[in-house]
Amino acid sequence: MMRKFSFSPDAPALTQLLAVSISLLSALREHRQLCLCVPKQIHQRLHAADYGRVLYDLLSAEYPDLETRLEIRVHPQPDFLILFTPPGAPHEIP
Repeated sequence: MMRKFSFSPDAPALTQLLAVSISLLSALREHRQLCLCVPKQIHQRLHAADYGRVLYDLLSAEYPDLETRLEIRVHPQPDFLILFTPPGAPHEIP
């Protein structure tokens, strides 16, 4: 299973990451393990501190075990993807 998020190419990268993180918040309520696939062109416009502030600071307040539940990958497709898989199963990007 997955959710796909598309944005205008000129939307700020940080804004896109923030919008996806809101969906991650609800997805973490329903699923134990998630994989966030970040488009390469967006990843190149973000800094490690952006991921820290937007994802970890925001989400770890509610999910202190976030680092073990969320995997972040960069992929060549233009859309953000949130992949849901059973615990222990590998995340496969479609």
